[in-house]
Amino acid sequence: MAFKLTKDEVKTRDEINDDLQGAWSKVEEAVNKYNAAMDEAKGDVEQAVEKFNEVAERSNEFTGGVAQRAEDEFDERSENWQSGEKGDAASTWKDEWANAELEALDIDWPEELSIDQPEIDLTALSEEAES
Repeated sequence: MAFKLTKDEVKTRDEINDDLQGAWSKVEEAVNKYNAAMDEAKGDVEQAVEKFNEVAERSNEFTGGVAQRAEDEFDERSENWQSGEKGDAASTWKDEWANAELEALDIDWPEELSIDQPEIDLTALSEEAES
C-alpha cells in the first residue's frame, strides 16, 4: 500500500488551502486598516504636541523672566540680607522659578504593524510518497 492522500484528503486539503488564503487576505486587510487608523491618529497627536510645545515655550519664557527679575532684585540686596531668613526664602523662591522649565515633547513613533505571510500553500506538499 502506497502512502498517498485519499480523494477526501485532497478535497479537504484544497478547502483548507482556500480558507487559509482567504483568512490571510483578511489579516492583510486588518493590518492595512490598523496602519491607516494609526496614521490618522498620529496626525492628531502631532498637532496636540505642537500646541503643547508652543505653550511650554511661552511658559518657559515667563518663568525664566520671573526668575531673572528675582535674581536681579536679589543681587541688589546686601550680603547681610541675602544670608538672612528673608534672603534664604527669596533664594528658594527664585530657584523654584528658575527650575520650572518644561522640556518640549518629542515622540518616538512605533513602526507600522507588519506581519510576515506564512507559507500557506498546502497544494505544494506531495500527494504521495515517492518510492
